[in-house]
Amino acid sequence: MSYARSRRPAGWVAVSSVVVALILVLLAIGTASATPVVVKKPPFTGGALYSHVQLKHTFGCNSIAHDPIPGSFNVTTGVARVYSKVTAQVCSRASGGATFVGYLGVTGIDFRVSTSGRYNVSAFWGVLAGVNISISYHGTKTSSLSGYVQLIPTLCILDMTAGNGSCKSAHPFGTVSSTTGMSTNISSSFAEILPGWYLASGDAYEFKTYVGYSLIADAATPAGVGSSVSVTLDMHSRGYGASLESVTVVR
Repeated sequence: MSYARSRRPAGWVAVSSVVVALILVLLAIGTASATPVVVKKPPFTGGALYSHVQLKHTFGCNSIAHDPIPGSFNVTTGVARVYSKVTAQVCSRASGGATFVGYLGVTGIDFRVSTSGRYNVSAFWGVLAGVNISISYHGTKTSSLSGYVQLIPTLCILDMTAGNGSCKSAHPFGTVSSTTGMSTNISSSFAEILPGWYLASGDAYEFKTYVGYSLIADAATPAGVGSSVSVTLDMHSRGYGASLESVTVVR
């Protein structure tokens, strides 16, 4: 998976979640008449935290990429929380940058089906996250400082009997980018769907579902020495978090 740096107009915010949510609602309506054979809702008995840092990358002086508050998942409420931050600075006329990519959710939610066949498997999430992009210029303001945040959901089905599995990631549902600094919220409800997935009646399965998040801070010359970018993703305080509402298997 590639997380390329991208420069966009100042103050640009794309709420792609609206379009994605509409598409997923239509998909859900299309299967509404089908019969749910498995429905898992909080508390997710047997579930366990899935928290994985895929990438922490920094270059230049004083660059930081970390999660001051690591990921957590409450199996009783279905709420996942994390707080991540990246910072980059221009020093000695050299550019700086920082990238953090992580995954947060739950694994180990077990289920079985009584009849072999193809099923639609879905995970329904609600997300409220706070994003802050702080930009400080020393000298002439240019477009050479930028901050970026992106969220993306994933659903996996693991066949514990056969020892294999499959994952599907959707298009990003929340993207925020700025070259001037800003504070905003990412708010979205969505379903991640694995359609037409073959399940065998004799096998034991597990759900794994999570929200991926990436933060990028880019402080490049010709911004003046001491210019800096700080990007935070808050899915922890003031009611922020990612809430897993349910996982379902529909025939």
